[in-house]
Amino acid sequence: MLRLRVLLFLTTLASSCGLMFDVEGGRQRRPRAALESFKRSVGVGEEALRGPVAGEDKPVARAPGLDPALRTAFLAEEQDARRLLQEALAKRAGLESLPSGEGRVERLARAMGMLQLGHPDAAETLSEGLLQDEPGFFPAAIVAAQAHKARREWAASESSWRELIRALPNETRLERQLGECLLWQDARKRAKGEEILERISATSDHHAVLAANALAAHYLRDFRSGEASRLLAGTLHRVGSSAELQRRLARAYWVDGKYDKAVALLEPLANRPSVHQAAAIHELILVHRGQLKFAAAADRYRTLVEGDFSSFVGSMKDSIQGLGQDITKEQQTGRRVSWSLLELRCFLRRPQGVDWKQRQMALKALVLNKLPGIDSDLRYVLEHDPATMLRAGALEALLHRHPHDITPIDHGLRDREPLVRIKAALMLGRFPVGSRKARLFDALVREKHAATFRRLHGMLERESGESYLLESGVAEDEEARAAVCAEWARRLQFKVSERDASKAEGAKATRGGDKKE
Repeated sequence: MLRLRVLLFLTTLASSCGLMFDVEGGRQRRPRAALESFKRSVGVGEEALRGPVAGEDKPVARAPGLDPALRTAFLAEEQDARRLLQEALAKRAGLESLPSGEGRVERLARAMGMLQLGHPDAAETLSEGLLQDEPGFFPAAIVAAQAHKARREWAASESSWRELIRALPNETRLERQLGECLLWQDARKRAKGEEILERISATSDHHAVLAANALAAHYLRDFRSGEASRLLAGTLHRVGSSAELQRRLARAYWVDGKYDKAVALLEPLANRPSVHQAAAIHELILVHRGQLKFAAAADRYRTLVEGDFSSFVGSMKDSIQGLGQDITKEQQTGRRVSWSLLELRCFLRRPQGVDWKQRQMALKALVLNKLPGIDSDLRYVLEHDPATMLRAGALEALLHRHPHDITPIDHGLRDREPLVRIKAALMLGRFPVGSRKARLFDALVREKHAATFRRLHGMLERESGESYLLESGVAEDEEARAAVCAEWARRLQFKVSERDASKAEGAKATRGGDKKE
């Protein structure tokens, strides 16, 4: 239904410009005679109507845009609706404070408010009504696209933003919204979204702040804190100052364990009355706990709960109360008693700067509490952590969470330490026989550690049912190991590389010569 409304809006918009809209293909079309007339009137060929939409690889037909006078009028109504909504929300009465009038501005303000207060379905319904009355009223179409975004319907949201960009060129906010939407999709689209937001962040207007903030949040979700710091520092240098960006940059420093830099950014915000003061105090408490400065954390906590921050404290009452209890215990014991999910994940992502016992604690906490979204952290530990026991623990945890996924086994069989390789081989028992034999054989071919080679050889004997006595000293000799692998390849009818085959032939010849002597 929403897509039909958006298409109805775009159809009317395109028709007002002398074009028609192709609903099936999503591209504008018009009668041939009208197109020729349009080309003659503007004095250009058809290719002049074509140009790339932000985030698209191929150029698409673009409408000339809404009538300037109508566009200006709609923008003015949108600004009026925003002012009306701000006045209403200042009453802090929730949904009851939203405008109740039936004028277009009041209805638009109500739709925006529904969206802001977490009711995207109601916002969508209101926007549909506005588009029904005036299909060219693009502020309502923007609210409808934002409703898709709020429901995390990324494909539908992307489609809506692209259509709006085609109809309303040179609207940076629409390109920014498209870029943010692309960040939540597949790798190719994420890269395109990053490209769009990096470009907008390189400007010096208010869109740069919003784009940099959204992109930095994306980088931090991926633990790309270096890129987040670079982006935020550069944007702050261009725009002058922004409390939002300062807080986000402090978060990037906190993720990296650069607590002093985070404090330098947060303290001015925590000491200055503003809409960001309460959040800055809360973030400063977390940083002080990371520094193990529990007295400073307690002072800031008292400021937060005793100051005029009832709205902020009330919005996260349970967590604020628990935080106070933890800080009290930490002051008494002189050590940390709890960590946030982000802190635990950061410990695992900073193996060079965090003690391995602390990383082990983080790994156990994530696994035992069955916290969501930790698979990427476990994979990171399995592939990158320098501590053998942590890699082995991550392997076991991944297989426990996903017992039918053999990918962790494949990583474990290629680990640099024999202990992890053996653990991975032992865990193959839950998979089909064919997979077990093939992977054990491949591991045997790669193995250079003598004791591990013997263990793998014994496992392969049991799995295949073949009796193959491993002679003394074979596991220590590279060419002899190659000969054993070639024999296993023959028995199991597996292919062995030409390099290993040539080594096997050389080993056979050597052993034959020894016997003759």
